[in-house]
Amino acid sequence: MKDKKRFARFLGTVFVFIPLFVAATPGADPVEADTLFVTQKGELAAVAPAEDTSFVTLQADKKPCASEAHRAFDFWIGEWTVTAPSRPGWSAQSSITRHNDGCSIHEAYHAAGGYRGSSINFYDQADQNWHQAWIDNQGVPLYLRGGPKDGGMVLSDSSNRITWTALDDGRVRQHWESTTDKGGTWSTAFDGYYERRSDVTYKE
Repeated sequence: MKDKKRFARFLGTVFVFIPLFVAATPGADPVEADTLFVTQKGELAAVAPAEDTSFVTLQADKKPCASEAHRAFDFWIGEWTVTAPSRPGWSAQSSITRHNDGCSIHEAYHAAGGYRGSSINFYDQADQNWHQAWIDNQGVPLYLRGGPKDGGMVLSDSSNRITWTALDDGRVRQHWESTTDKGGTWSTAFDGYYERRSDVTYKE
């Protein structure tokens, strides 16, 4: 019996190859099967002979993250120059890209002076919230959650609240607020604008 895991795609069907003994039906004698497939119910079952097409398979073109809720942050995707009116002469570059068949959005941020950071953003169907996990090159993490609000995206934790808003001129405003009294009052930590770069074209 083979002791390695193989993966193969055939005619749009995903097959998972693992050495296992499986029973074809409850109470039946176990049968040796190197090849298993995942059904739409998430179950493992022995692959039937090639001439038997009666089994149900998970199609490779199924996209679990194609819902409207998963697309709520797509307005942030692109190649951007970031500026802030309160910081004359300052700028940063931000690359926002879609990954994992649309299940996550990744940010790569590079600011003047060597500051860098990155984040992964995703919609969790279980709690129906958007989440962001951020880490910079100073080792400071940020874990935010939230969702669409008033035409934008609002993510927060106990002391930070960040709102992204798509503007009519194609820019995206990022307004970061912080609180030291558990949300009693908020002050602006950063108020900047993402403007699409003309020298870089976003590629999916």
